[in-house]
Amino acid sequence: MDNSDRVLIVIPNRSLFVTAWCYENAFRLVAEGFKVEILDLARYESRYLSKSAYWYLDSICERNDIRKIVKVKLLEIGVKFINEDNFVDLNLKNLKKNDEVLFRAVFKSCYAKLVGTRDFDLQEINETVFNMDRNSYAIILNNLRRFLKTNSYNCVYTVNGRTFFDSCAIQVAKEYEIPYMAIEKTSENWQFYSLQRISTHSTLEVQEKISIFWKKWMQGQTIDKTSLIVSEYFKKNLNERSNPWMALQTLKPENISNLSKTAIFFTTSDYEYSVHADPRDIDLEFRNQIEAFRALAEQSKKIGLEVAVRVHPHIGSTIIEKKLNEIWEKECKRVGARLFEANCGINSIQLANRAFTNAVYVSNIGAEMIYYNLPLIILGKTSYSHLVPEICATDSSTLFQLLKSRSTLSIDKIFPWVIYRQFGEVKIENFIIQSASEVFYEKKRLNEKRIWVYRSIRFLAKFKLFRIKVLKK
Repeated sequence: MDNSDRVLIVIPNRSLFVTAWCYENAFRLVAEGFKVEILDLARYESRYLSKSAYWYLDSICERNDIRKIVKVKLLEIGVKFINEDNFVDLNLKNLKKNDEVLFRAVFKSCYAKLVGTRDFDLQEINETVFNMDRNSYAIILNNLRRFLKTNSYNCVYTVNGRTFFDSCAIQVAKEYEIPYMAIEKTSENWQFYSLQRISTHSTLEVQEKISIFWKKWMQGQTIDKTSLIVSEYFKKNLNERSNPWMALQTLKPENISNLSKTAIFFTTSDYEYSVHADPRDIDLEFRNQIEAFRALAEQSKKIGLEVAVRVHPHIGSTIIEKKLNEIWEKECKRVGARLFEANCGINSIQLANRAFTNAVYVSNIGAEMIYYNLPLIILGKTSYSHLVPEICATDSSTLFQLLKSRSTLSIDKIFPWVIYRQFGEVKIENFIIQSASEVFYEKKRLNEKRIWVYRSIRFLAKFKLFRIKVLKK
């Protein structure tokens, strides 16, 4: 793209850090000479579209509104804000057959975390919520089609594509063959984010970024300093109470007995995924973690190994843990495997240390196992599997051979992945982001909660005076 290019940034929701990401991109693109236009669709989220009073209720809960304070600065440097009221025609709310299929996929992406899995029955969701979201999705999708058909842009920027309006933006950009960039937090450091050309959940695209970043890193850093950073990273993980893999409870002997002839499968959170997937990630086998586990159980029995499952813990979310326990209890009964439930209180790394071998599917705990020199098999593809191809299996035949060999690796294999998660890819210059709800601009905390107003509204919500319950039960 040359410096005369016109780009569109679509802000899909009210989320503070999402808005900060989009504004940060606007600052960066203007500095690089681009003509930037912003379309902020937060007011058209289903809850605001159905009852506009919700917007004002949310607004009075907060002080230092990012949409007022930062917008002024962006206008001063030449960013154009598209009038949402002129953009939206509320009559454009019909979905075509293909649109309906995509909407259902996006809907599952949005509510999967609440339910605990992406593979839930839509009948579990309140019909009113479903229809509200469908209506707002249809309106924005069709209006974006009309808008991008009559306006010429060289690139569309939005966030990851897992929620309604950002998914609409990516879908329409694809339809009109407009390049797009999906913003995602692929680093554990909130001061960095990445820009994906295909998908924020494209393992191959992330792998490519890690390789490029590692080459640049090693041009200016020593291996000793790198090793120290990696060591501190895993040390922090081991001692971080908020890390769901580290329950930090005493292992109970009765829970970890007789594991020396056991292959343990460590599940991943099954709800976070991109609707707009990378077609290169589709394998003939192990398309999801259930298929991967079934293959592990089948191949393990051929060499006399028992199989166990450690369900991904979700500290503070008993609903999700219960759902995941139910899913994996059914799978364990089917193949005669042992189950370590999400809330069993077992430290996962110490559990892995007792096993004959361990297996993961798109889970970051595999990187920890490599660092602690534990036997591991990676099923399918992960963001770090390209660094350790010798322990990766994308088919049953390779899996069988790896089970027999019981491999461990040199810990430096995982260094590029750790460094990328700490410092890649685009550094945020205009905001200080400490968490999803702690964003600072010019030393001022944005969208800070007015505690008593917020608590009062939350109290009233308990009496169902407003806010619709998402799950039927």
